[in-house]
Amino acid sequence: GIILINCLCLAFDNPLNDPQSTESKVLAIIDWIFLLLFIFEMVLKVFALGIMTYFERPWNRFDFLVVVGSILGTAQIGPGAIFRAVRTLRVIRSLRMIKRFPQLELVVNALVSAIPSVGNVIIVCFLFFFIFGVFCVQQLKGSLYECRGAIYDHLPKDQQDYLTNPFEWGKLNTTLLEWFDCSLQSCMCNGWDAGKIPTSKEVCDCLAPGDWVEILNLNFNNIANAIAILYEISSTESWVDVMYAAIDQRGIDTQPIRDNNPWWILFFVVFMIFGAFFIVQLFVGVIISQFHRIRSNSGRVLMTQAQQQWAATQQFVVRIKPAERIKRPRITIRAWCYDLVTHNFFGKVIIMLIVLSGISMCIPTFQDSQLKSEILETIDLSMAFLFSIETLLKLTAFSRRYFEDQWNIFDFFITCGTAISFIPALSNLQSVASVIRLFRIGRLFRLVKSAKSLRILFRTMIMSVPSLINVGSLLGLLFYIYAVFGVQLYSKLALNGELDDHANFRSFGNAMVSMIRFSTGENWNGFMYDMMAKTENCDPHAFEKSTKWCIKSTDYHDCTKINGCGAGSSLFLFFYSFMLIVSYVMFNLFVGVVLEAFQNSDEGDILSPQDLEIFTETWPLYASENDVYHLDANVLTKFVNELEAPMGKGNSSESTEKELDQIMIEMELSDIPVSDNGKVHILHVATHLAKYLAKKIHGEKFSELSQDHPTEMRLTLSKQKLNKSFGDYKRTEKKLRTKLKAVRVFRC
Repeated sequence: GIILINCLCLAFDNPLNDPQSTESKVLAIIDWIFLLLFIFEMVLKVFALGIMTYFERPWNRFDFLVVVGSILGTAQIGPGAIFRAVRTLRVIRSLRMIKRFPQLELVVNALVSAIPSVGNVIIVCFLFFFIFGVFCVQQLKGSLYECRGAIYDHLPKDQQDYLTNPFEWGKLNTTLLEWFDCSLQSCMCNGWDAGKIPTSKEVCDCLAPGDWVEILNLNFNNIANAIAILYEISSTESWVDVMYAAIDQRGIDTQPIRDNNPWWILFFVVFMIFGAFFIVQLFVGVIISQFHRIRSNSGRVLMTQAQQQWAATQQFVVRIKPAERIKRPRITIRAWCYDLVTHNFFGKVIIMLIVLSGISMCIPTFQDSQLKSEILETIDLSMAFLFSIETLLKLTAFSRRYFEDQWNIFDFFITCGTAISFIPALSNLQSVASVIRLFRIGRLFRLVKSAKSLRILFRTMIMSVPSLINVGSLLGLLFYIYAVFGVQLYSKLALNGELDDHANFRSFGNAMVSMIRFSTGENWNGFMYDMMAKTENCDPHAFEKSTKWCIKSTDYHDCTKINGCGAGSSLFLFFYSFMLIVSYVMFNLFVGVVLEAFQNSDEGDILSPQDLEIFTETWPLYASENDVYHLDANVLTKFVNELEAPMGKGNSSESTEKELDQIMIEMELSDIPVSDNGKVHILHVATHLAKYLAKKIHGEKFSELSQDHPTEMRLTLSKQKLNKSFGDYKRTEKKLRTKLKAVRVFRC
């Protein structure tokens, strides 16, 4: 709680706050209170654990750094830029939340363990950028400049032509020589001999002084700049602009000409294929590989491949749950409704109606005719009526058990929402009716229930939600840290270009929105260069001032205008690290989580979700309505015989008792535990059939799991009170039948 409150206070703390305001004074007092609390906590731990034991734990060492950073930041040590940099160290207090939330700590530990592998990928990326950078320096150094500006734009066409394609100085006639004012400090034409061919830059310095500028914010004049610009375009941002500049360039100090060398297209396309897409896939591969390694270290590292697949299958099976079976009602009208809604044809009709309803929602366009609108309105009413009839039929057939199915609850909610949207009183309120009618879109999700492949995809998405929340929480924490850093360091910059009223670091809210925008790669480098630029009449000492700043237009009568100069090279570290951590690592961690969920949904290639779904749908046909988790042992062999492969035999025809006994021997059903009342549990049957299938696939390589494996321990615990096996039960039953037969013969 203290850490969360501290994070909230850091978000409110802003260098633009009036230092004399009550808010600033209260935040300063709270800051000292938090600092004393953190110091007190650290001292207690040192006395309790001992100083050597305290520093042995990584998280304690991190807490120590947080406290030291907080002391330096709160004590206001150092003037100017040093103080601002030290003050931002208080932000790292928020990282202590990681230790307090096990879910975040799990993600961080995974990332920390992946640092060596990610570091190797970064080295490969650097070497890749270095090779391309060396080539770019050799070919493009000094060439990404042009004469451009207000003076150049007003030059006559013949002067612009000479600047683009200059010829020998001695061939200029008197009229052409009048163009040049050799007295200008920037124009060196006095020293030119008749045979000299001036460069475009030299001509520009004479005809348009000060207009010889860089085409891009960066250039390829040295290897550092080359690697930086290649890193930027690897995020797919501004790479087309760099490519166009390379295509147009004609060499050092020469005015570019459009489409001068189209072969550069091939170079940049190749770089983007390898530098952007291939490198990103490397990060994805490394992170997913780390996920697999963590899973291996959590109980699988000493198991064979067959054991790993069997363990995965067991974990897969223990989550099994039988499908609910609703008994056919005895009342005539309810029985008729039951037969109707459970018929396959009824389900297909409903799916067709859902598809048609979705299509009708896509048809409306702007300025539709009155006739078209009336037809679509009639279709909407008809669909709403038909879906309402469906709901009423199911309610009549299933009664209160209708609401035991989550999909039925979803259907009921959508139907009610759609019906409400057609109430005349709401129809007059266009905005309310439009929002409520969005309920109709929810019907499309019912297709998930009907298609098995969609159900698997949907289930996988649901399975990945907890992990995605963990990763998303860490990502949100990173956004928070960078936003607070941005406010503390760059809030006093003057607005310029992309740095405007909507995208800036003048408040925590704007900073958070801006960081989310940059995480998508949207013009992050253009924004960075605009923050670096020094605006006209900017104040280089704005960051050292402590005064009331003009934040809103209503403040301007008694405040200081925010007009700080460019932030400098610290922005490279700020933005480059943000893009590396967020775009290349964290976003790819999302991909890793989803792919991991897909692998978990199809464990080990022994059983698929479809196989278990067939099992759970067939089981209720043989179980009683009052107890769907247990099956009468007498019908077990019949169930296995008629269950579809691979878990069953898939025999639809009636089998003799001898054939059923043969199935029991063949599929080794004798070991399934049976309760005292002659029942077998769904978990034990599913596990045994999965084990039989694993033995069949792996043969001699198959071996049982150790008794201390979590899944094996869970199964053992569930069998503790079951002392009888299915084999014992069948032998007892045969003896009983033999005795009864003998008694009947004796009586005859």
